[in-house]
Amino acid sequence: MVRTFGLTLGAGTFAPPRAAGWDVLALASGAHGALRAGARLFALVPGSAVWIPGDVPLTFHLRRRAEIRIAYLRAGRVRRPPAGVEALQAGPLLQALVARAIDRGAFDGRRAGERRLAAVLFDEVALARPAALSLPLPEARPARTVAERLMAEPWLRLGTAELARDAGCSPRTLERAFATELGLGVAAWQRKLRLLHGLAILAAGESVTDAGLDAGYAGLSAFIAAFRREFGASPRRFLKR
Repeated sequence: MVRTFGLTLGAGTFAPPRAAGWDVLALASGAHGALRAGARLFALVPGSAVWIPGDVPLTFHLRRRAEIRIAYLRAGRVRRPPAGVEALQAGPLLQALVARAIDRGAFDGRRAGERRLAAVLFDEVALARPAALSLPLPEARPARTVAERLMAEPWLRLGTAELARDAGCSPRTLERAFATELGLGVAAWQRKLRLLHGLAILAAGESVTDAGLDAGYAGLSAFIAAFRREFGASPRRFLKR
């Protein structure tokens, strides 16, 4: 019914194994990086999780040591709207259930007590509220070329003209590619990427000032203002939710 594992990883990439017939719930604590699942990029933030139904591949991109928790849930047991891969708010009960399952290695459906715990875990995932912690990723060139460059260096502040020149197209072509595939302009996509990067740095315990600077903002007030517009709260208040 539920299989799990937890591990501590250093900086780098890690792709957990996938198996047919299992959905995935991924959590990370003390992380500094992101998770890429299908055509979306997710910030790794304590108190959140990423729900990956079906056999969508996923990869952790870590900039420093992190504790990773993966729960494999039997496909079809979680009744969520068909939104696909999404970030969820992981409350204390959901986190505790995943931790308990990791301690045991699995919830065995042949045992009544573990069967009940698994049922509560399925319900918690089904009822978890979405979290605005992801960014859609383009799959077609030239938008993909630009996105890959910016994800490698999210602190860059490059204009559409310079990005288009590097991608070998006109600014108008690049803007149209982003708008058509993602529904976002180049600048809006880049701004969300930088803010998610800053949020991941905050979640790893760094200061708001360091997070803003590493996200490419020249001053603290500019970072806080942009963060509040995007997430509806100041950085510190957002992390305390």
